[in-house]
Amino acid sequence: MGQNQTSTKKSRLIRTPRKLSVAETYITIAFMLCALIVLYAIVGWDLKITLLLVLAFNVFMGWRIGTPFKTMEKYIGDRIGSLGFFMLVLLGIGFLMATCICSGTIPVLISWLVQCVSPSIVLLLCLILPSILSVAVISSFATLGTLGIIMFSVATMCGVPPGLAAAACICGANFGQYFSPLGDTTNLCAQVNGISIQRFMKGFSIPFGISFVITAIVFFILGNMYVSGSGTGSDIAVITDWVHANFNTSVLVLLPFVVAIVLALLKVHAIILIYGTGVTAMILGFTLQGFGVVDCINAAYNGFSTDIMMPGVEIPEAVSSLLNRGGIYSMADGIVFFLIMLACIAVLDAIGVFDVLKESMFKKPGTAGVMTLKASICSFVFAIVACETYTTVMLSSEVIKRPIEAAGYDPTKAANISIAMGQLTSYLCPWSFLAIYMAAICGVSVLDFAPYAVLFWILPIVIIVLSFLGIGNKKLQTVKAEVPQGEL
Repeated sequence: MGQNQTSTKKSRLIRTPRKLSVAETYITIAFMLCALIVLYAIVGWDLKITLLLVLAFNVFMGWRIGTPFKTMEKYIGDRIGSLGFFMLVLLGIGFLMATCICSGTIPVLISWLVQCVSPSIVLLLCLILPSILSVAVISSFATLGTLGIIMFSVATMCGVPPGLAAAACICGANFGQYFSPLGDTTNLCAQVNGISIQRFMKGFSIPFGISFVITAIVFFILGNMYVSGSGTGSDIAVITDWVHANFNTSVLVLLPFVVAIVLALLKVHAIILIYGTGVTAMILGFTLQGFGVVDCINAAYNGFSTDIMMPGVEIPEAVSSLLNRGGIYSMADGIVFFLIMLACIAVLDAIGVFDVLKESMFKKPGTAGVMTLKASICSFVFAIVACETYTTVMLSSEVIKRPIEAAGYDPTKAANISIAMGQLTSYLCPWSFLAIYMAAICGVSVLDFAPYAVLFWILPIVIIVLSFLGIGNKKLQTVKAEVPQGEL
């Protein structure tokens, strides 16, 4: 009798695996979004605690449908392992920022730029200059961590609000990931949609070109509004005089910047590029700037500290906020977030949320405009759940490519939608790793820069509007006739 009761209790605990229902799928997604919006954005919970609650709910849903915990555990391990290099990149950015301050690269370049850049166009330059560099180095991480942070500092010194300055630099730093034949995101987008990179860029050129021009106009107007009459000239003079008095302003301070570009052109791994540049900057710290070797090494981990590196030197407040930053340790909080977020996504994958979404989101495609709108909504749902560009591009392309082709349209449309939504959420959602990373570099919160990141917001809207206007809705048969065999 006792054995029968024990076996009955065990059978209640061990559930027969079944597929997640549509209702359960949307309940799971809704819980995540509500928790993040209400508890994090409104109530003010710590983001990582909020995600731990979401993770617990996801695990509960997995238990409810009989998914073995071992399966969820394996998915978590595989997901974290597959993106482990991002953690090294994140730590490397902290390392690079601190060592580039030790070398004088960041403060000296800032002091040069604020003297020759007109405040009225500084915000526009925050967009354009990182855009040019991002095409050269093909890394939004390296671009924002070098020229991006320099232009951000210049803009804030000219009176531009930090959130607005960060948005312009982030939009510029991601130009290469939107529109470069060597960009990893662009190539992934082309690959998963079965088209060549040339064909992708040709189909993407009109919506992206329109979006970038609109973004540039907006930043030019806003830049003039915020710096007009700001009265920051005296502050800039104080900062530049102090930097020139306390740092060696030799042209050699540009060496880390040159090393970064050369390594990028050689197409070395991002980790080698970041740490190689950082080591170069560290060497300049004790050879060119005269800081102690031990102090430079410690600064690479703990961040540059004027109290330690420049004891007894009077530091203006603006300079203090510029120099006291960086270090591997400064990125530790981002790593903790990254681990929890990856666990949340992995469990969603393990219990079949993405599979059910793929089956339920697309029904009748309708006209080209309606089809594009539905595909954008579908891609957006994937994006806000995954909040990782690669995952969003792969999942959304897999779902929307088939109905778009079935309706007789060029799959370039699917590529455009997936990259636009993937970038939008990956860089602007407060719970996204990339958004947290960008915020950490600039020292502002995601909610401060997200509203001003015009390029990310406007691109999906432009794609949808153009589709309703009948622009860019090429038929698949026409495309096949125009493109030579083997280049599709």
